[in-house]
Amino acid sequence: MRYVIPWLGLGGLLLAAGCTNTRLGFIGRTDNPPPPVSGQTPTVAALVKYMDDNAQHVRSLRCDDVDLGVSHGIVTLANLPTTLACQQPRNFRMSAKLAGNDEVDLGSNDQEFWFWIRKMDPHQFFCPYQVLDEKRPVRLPFPFQPSWVMETLGMGSYGPPERYQLVVEGNREPTRYKLIEHTQGPQGNKVRKVIVFNARDQSRSPGSPQITDFLLLDDATGKELCSARILEVYREGPGVVVPKRLQLHWPEEKITLTLRLSRPVINAQLPGPLFVRRPLAGQPSINLATGRPEGQPSGLQRVGMR
Repeated sequence: MRYVIPWLGLGGLLLAAGCTNTRLGFIGRTDNPPPPVSGQTPTVAALVKYMDDNAQHVRSLRCDDVDLGVSHGIVTLANLPTTLACQQPRNFRMSAKLAGNDEVDLGSNDQEFWFWIRKMDPHQFFCPYQVLDEKRPVRLPFPFQPSWVMETLGMGSYGPPERYQLVVEGNREPTRYKLIEHTQGPQGNKVRKVIVFNARDQSRSPGSPQITDFLLLDDATGKELCSARILEVYREGPGVVVPKRLQLHWPEEKITLTLRLSRPVINAQLPGPLFVRRPLAGQPSINLATGRPEGQPSGLQRVGMR
């Protein structure tokens, strides 16, 4: 299990398209709408509107050239050719190959999310979203919910403002603004989600992010459960910002992942079958909500992850 833990970290940290394709490059446009940072402390509503406005411009994202670096403690694993596709509100697919063979398949749609890591287990694991929506505790192999993936990519649903409190760091010249939300993790534990903004206007710096960090903390202790740091962004046209380079960290397992998206395409019409789970031939799919193979009635033997 320790050998494959980095792929579990990868799976969790990463989970109404328009008809016009936009292929992004490193473009230094300055015609973005005014950011929420304008010399005075912004309101919570202004910060949330900034995020929601961007999400309205980025309804889908596809990248067939993702450079993925994985480090586990002092060990750096070889990069894998990776593809990524996501579409609001819950469509997500990421896959990776090694020497031409499928190694990782992670996906999500309106009904469920799933993951399969070949070196971890021959089984495909899935979980209905209804279980999480009803806030029923689910034993996931990672400490966060899949919707966090979309939020990190700038494609989440961030409102309403009443969900958050605003914390300003710095005195005369604030350095950071933090939106803090108290919520529940998939295991039923209380967690704190923190979105960090640079207090300076970054809209005229082509690669500099205005939103720098997404943190998930244990609410009782303040311990970091996982985080995503946006290192560099693409800017294209008014209000379109997507990550170019980001770093994901899972402290408990000493995992750090660095992703660089090259030539992403936004607002392409993505095919529906791309986000449909396909069970593996000869292997049962395991429902994480019940711990049993798909379609197995109650009372039969449970199958779990090794």
